[in-house]
Amino acid sequence: MSEILLSELENFNDLSSEYYLKDYVNLDNHLKNLPYKIINDFYVTDGEHGSPDWDENSYIRYITAENIMPNYIFEKEFNFISEKQHRKNERSNLQEKDLLIYSVGAYAGYCAVAEPHLFPANIPRSVAIVRFLPNSEINPYFASVFLNSKYGDFQTKRFRAGNSQPMLALEKIKQFKIFQADKEFQQQIEDLYKQAYEHRLLSKQKYTEAEDVLLENLDLINFQAACNSVNVKSLKESFLQTGRLDAEYYQIKYEQYWNLIQSQDYVFIRDEYLHITEKPDWKNQPYQYIEIGDVNISDGSYQANCMEYQDLPENAKIQVKQGDILISTVRPYRGAVTIIGANDQDLVVSGAFTVLRKKPNSVFNNEVLKVLLRSKLYKDWLLQFNVGTSYPVIKDEDILNLPIPKIDETIQTQIANYIQQSNDLREKAKTLLAQAKSNVELEIENISLNINNLKDCGG
Repeated sequence: MSEILLSELENFNDLSSEYYLKDYVNLDNHLKNLPYKIINDFYVTDGEHGSPDWDENSYIRYITAENIMPNYIFEKEFNFISEKQHRKNERSNLQEKDLLIYSVGAYAGYCAVAEPHLFPANIPRSVAIVRFLPNSEINPYFASVFLNSKYGDFQTKRFRAGNSQPMLALEKIKQFKIFQADKEFQQQIEDLYKQAYEHRLLSKQKYTEAEDVLLENLDLINFQAACNSVNVKSLKESFLQTGRLDAEYYQIKYEQYWNLIQSQDYVFIRDEYLHITEKPDWKNQPYQYIEIGDVNISDGSYQANCMEYQDLPENAKIQVKQGDILISTVRPYRGAVTIIGANDQDLVVSGAFTVLRKKPNSVFNNEVLKVLLRSKLYKDWLLQFNVGTSYPVIKDEDILNLPIPKIDETIQTQIANYIQQSNDLREKAKTLLAQAKSNVELEIENISLNINNLKDCGG
């Protein structure tokens, strides 16, 4: 608890007790001892205020607030807008070194520097942009790390409004303070940030190499399914055998997929993996939760979210452990397939995943299955079994009954090695960003301590 005199109030627009929490006041006092800039000293805007003009044939990404994580862009899924709208909304066309701030939603306050490999791109109103001049006293990479540190987090919590739908108004973001460290230190933070970015790009490259080895081994590099629009089936060959009457189920390409796998040695997923449906032994404690949107469809990684027991959604149904494979049964064409790593404990996942655990006698490698199910052929094949249109859903049995080719152990090892390299590079990127954040917080505390010592000595 802290007491604040009326004469000490700094923000008469916010008289809530939360604004003047003791921890927030202490952190703010640290910053006030240091040279700083406020975001309003720079160019600040937000994105498109109208409805997006979607265009699936466009190459212009629409980066939403949900894509913004602390110091990186989470490539879980992008939609695309028309070139016409991109030209119309020129002020929100992303530029190199733009600082993006998540302003509406559960993680309002997260920020990251726009990543060049995603350009051209645009943003909605729920994302704010801060642009720094080339010779600005603040480096955008340093600003991102600072705002994702505890010295930015407390400002987010002070200014964020709403509970069910937290929001950071643009006018509030403009009031944020950013510590003005010396140029050399800011450059050190930028170097760490860029190293992390390069590691993530290399991680994606290693994943692509793993996929190339698999596809080449299965002669899928140049495979093209037929585009025949007609496939005639008798009642005996269709409904009486499968129970399906929808024409989409009997597309010729699905028969070609099956014939391709059947032409070589194969097994079924159910032969190699157990189907895990184990419910959590609920305890009143925080859990790591993964839902479908937490799986990065660009590389098959995932982002677990720590949640209190009482805050978990009703669909948090399955307890998982290291090595388990999660396969989304909702919109399977997205390729939301991931493997649980070693560092996460008390993990609960959405019931919209099929969870597989390798059988003790299985000769199939987890990494190989992950790459296989995320390949273009299998993502399309899974759509054969969907029972929806705009929101396709498949059943656990559809995955368990899929045939998978037997693959030489040497090839499996090669694929697994690439995936492990990809994972290691991604973890190294996380470590570098954590180091950058720690360095910023330590620098602020050391400088503030020295200033206070000088004051105590009468300096």
